[in-house]
Amino acid sequence: MLLGPMMIVCCCRSVQLASIEPAATSLPSTFPATAAAGPESLRRSVLLTGSQYPEGITDEAAYGSYLEDQADKIARRLESQSTLSRRVELLLALCNWKLARQAEPFASRLLLDIASRRDRTRLAQLSRSAVSDIQVARELLKQLEAAPAALVPAETMADWERTLSILAPVAKIMAALAEADEQGAPADELKHQWLGAASDLAAALEDPRAEVAAAARLWQAVALRLGGRADRALKVLAPALSPLRAPRYDFFSRLERCRAVAAEEMYVAPIASAIRIGHQCGEWFKDQATTADARRAAALIQIELCHRRVEKLTQEGHVREAADTQRLIAAIRTNQFPTREPPDQRPTVFRLGTVVPLLAIAPSRPPATAAATTSVPASAPTTGPTTAATQPGGQTH
Repeated sequence: MLLGPMMIVCCCRSVQLASIEPAATSLPSTFPATAAAGPESLRRSVLLTGSQYPEGITDEAAYGSYLEDQADKIARRLESQSTLSRRVELLLALCNWKLARQAEPFASRLLLDIASRRDRTRLAQLSRSAVSDIQVARELLKQLEAAPAALVPAETMADWERTLSILAPVAKIMAALAEADEQGAPADELKHQWLGAASDLAAALEDPRAEVAAAARLWQAVALRLGGRADRALKVLAPALSPLRAPRYDFFSRLERCRAVAAEEMYVAPIASAIRIGHQCGEWFKDQATTADARRAAALIQIELCHRRVEKLTQEGHVREAADTQRLIAAIRTNQFPTREPPDQRPTVFRLGTVVPLLAIAPSRPPATAAATTSVPASAPTTGPTTAATQPGGQTH
């Protein structure tokens, strides 16, 4: 049974939030890992969907090991490679794999408010390693540009630069998300990181590739909201019920819009929007399994926003309204997250699939031209450490 949109009106009937809630004046929190945002029991009761697993992979732990193995293969090829152009290709492929695939389980759980501290720590490892890889790749590109003869076509160089311009801000956003919880970095410093990364993604919004533009839109909106500019995030994001062009990124953008509306601590409208998004999933996704996963993902955001509303109402002494919202939480959990499920039968939820599209693929054969085999000088930089950054993306239990 789905919750009707009128239910939220009943649960929030007697509180005029617009008249009692001041606008937020401080930097908003990240996706919180507290009981107020999502109880630990709920985090343990759901799994990310396994619909994207390769053949032979049956659980999230095995999937994480697979992702790590693939990264290690690229890293080993990189260590044995001495040509500038091939090192750039492999560095971009490794960085893209870390951000797109290895970071995805942690980023998906964070966007769904079911991330653990372990998820955040490992997201930090991956994103920092990716930042290091990007710095090295840019140094190698400078060496290629300074070479006396063109080692690679100008078109290829421009394509590499475009790829870096997308990967770099996403890596910074991932690192900032993890750092906020891991180290308690100063708000002003994080605000600068988020807004700077959001600005760097502006060009990607116009990318002709729908998946690239959609990913840029999602992460730019996240960065703007967390940088204290939810108003600008709302201008980037499409209306909550509009069609999905790039289904996975656009779906999470619709949920992000609910958070952006709630940034001013006005919760009734975004909770209602999240409920309507749950209803709309049947139109967006045609197969029943994906529809159910997406509805449960929307329900997690409903619960997060409801908990935040309960916390605020309780602090302000609105006991009756807080109790109404608690009943709404209970109804959502009863409908979407049945209790006492065996570990292997826990409900699954929709996931990103990739944090950013795979734009750089490790080459399968040597460059065709002799010029491209120019060796890297002994002083040339090497890639950053990969051991810590390529740990399996295990499911939070």
